[in-house]
Amino acid sequence: MRRGKDKSLEIYLCSLFFGVGSMKKQYLFLGVALFLSCYSSAKDIVLTSLDWPPFTSPSIGGGGMTSIIVKQAFEREGYHLKIEFEPWETAVSRAMDDNNVAGYFPEYYSSDLAQRCVFSDAIGTSMVVFAHRAGEEKQTATLKDLASTKVGVVSGYVNEENFDHAVAQKKIPVLESVDDVQNIKNLLDHKVDLAVIDKRVLSYWVSNDKDLQPLKDQVKYNMGGLKLHGLYVCFTGADAKENAEVLARGLRALDPMGFGLQNDPMYKDKM
Repeated sequence: MRRGKDKSLEIYLCSLFFGVGSMKKQYLFLGVALFLSCYSSAKDIVLTSLDWPPFTSPSIGGGGMTSIIVKQAFEREGYHLKIEFEPWETAVSRAMDDNNVAGYFPEYYSSDLAQRCVFSDAIGTSMVVFAHRAGEEKQTATLKDLASTKVGVVSGYVNEENFDHAVAQKKIPVLESVDDVQNIKNLLDHKVDLAVIDKRVLSYWVSNDKDLQPLKDQVKYNMGGLKLHGLYVCFTGADAKENAEVLARGLRALDPMGFGLQNDPMYKDKM
């Protein structure tokens, strides 16, 4: 990550310049110079993410609702954010191992991950549910109910602490997929009895994937849900704490009343 110097005067001049409604011709060159100065004064930061619509995706305007929130929060603090989309496990490993990557998102909080990265303030929420075939809802009140149920999961995803621990202890049989679409297809192909997935992600894919669209009505989910998660940026490297503080300030500037950005009409149409 390239760190820029503090250029508060330039940022102040930028704000004055862009606040002017019109500009006479004789100030055109000064305006161009100020624009270039504004752009060059921004500090660059790189985060990795994945194709996880409607939250994050290179195929959605602005990169998805969560990407828009993170970008705008950093911009409020004079940062230029570049998001590099990768398969999930690659996104995580790059953030952990590549000094040019400042972190990755969106991630669920876990105590294990908190030993390896600094979690940001919340940037949204995610309801994780058990998807099932229509007419075949399974009992999921306790983990024991899943002992004889094959469950589809995505490799590398955090789901819910007790569930993940039971899976690691081989108390729940699972079939891993490379992504959410494959996980849904495994459910429809009767390779698993349930699939763990965010309910908005499920809704997006069955409405937009050409193979899943005709089967949309065949996929349902348990209303109880597995867990309501907060979404976070997982910051890594020497500047992790500082970057988390920068993002926190930007998020407070975007949402000073603390209503929750996921409820803002500006972002809601990206869901």
